[in-house]
Amino acid sequence: MSKLFFIGNGFDLAHKIPSGYEDFRLYLISLLNQISGKNYSNYDFSDSEIISIDYKKNLENDILTIMYFLSYVENRTEWRNIEKSVGELNYDDFSWLYIDESKDDKEYRANWINEDLFSPYVTVLSTIPDFFSKWIKQINIDKYHKKYFSSKLSDLFDNDTKFLCFNYTHTLEYLYNIKRDNICYIHGKAKEDDELYFGHGNNLTYEDYIDTINNANYFSVAKGYSEINDILRKPVELIINENSVFFESIKEVDEIYSFGFSYSSVDEPYIREVINKISTNAKWRINSFPPEEVKQDYKDVIRKCGYKGIVEEF
Repeated sequence: MSKLFFIGNGFDLAHKIPSGYEDFRLYLISLLNQISGKNYSNYDFSDSEIISIDYKKNLENDILTIMYFLSYVENRTEWRNIEKSVGELNYDDFSWLYIDESKDDKEYRANWINEDLFSPYVTVLSTIPDFFSKWIKQINIDKYHKKYFSSKLSDLFDNDTKFLCFNYTHTLEYLYNIKRDNICYIHGKAKEDDELYFGHGNNLTYEDYIDTINNANYFSVAKGYSEINDILRKPVELIINENSVFFESIKEVDEIYSFGFSYSSVDEPYIREVINKISTNAKWRINSFPPEEVKQDYKDVIRKCGYKGIVEEF
């Protein structure tokens, strides 16, 4: 039998590695404290006063702005799904910044000014992947004790087991001595200084953002909204093409396992690609740890992506 494991961030978290989105939030707060000499630990990052009509470009303001936007769509005290959130950034509070000259039939001038007002925020929000990458690369898993090694999980691994790893860390190699050739780090590996892929999966266009704006004076800022959305979108099809050799190598797989993988919408193309490659008789098993309603959601996604068999638990 040939096995394929989907390995998600829950795998690293089970090994007590601080790789959760909340850890990213704490990293940004730590950066703020260092560069400002202030204590932002209990700061309300949802405060709209963070945004300004006269943006002053510096690292403190950049991080504050990122914290504001992400806290607006995430839980204000704990971040849970940043990749999804960067595709749902909310710009409602910016309306008070924009000028309105429609009465003088000068929408063109208002649009030019409003586009200019929003431009600094396009630049700042486009750096979210850079901050995310710097955070990932400073995580040192080597200091985590091997007592979190799971012999039960290890018993399922053999020399031919393949791993589709959605984590950026080398936990599989470090704790389980998995051969590098058996692992596809689908979003890059920090230790190898790869480009690290991060982002959402929506396909909103400029026209979609135009449809959300009900004032002709503000149409120009839709360009900025769309630009941010495009930059923060994960290029899933490109990633699949870059890893085509790995996907071709799983044709003999007849057992699928997933551990710590959340079956999010942005990852559905990978699931479909796997289902299209593996044996039609392959068995699919998800880890039994999540709550029943969550496991049911996982099963629904697997079937939505084209799997016809029975999804079991292990």
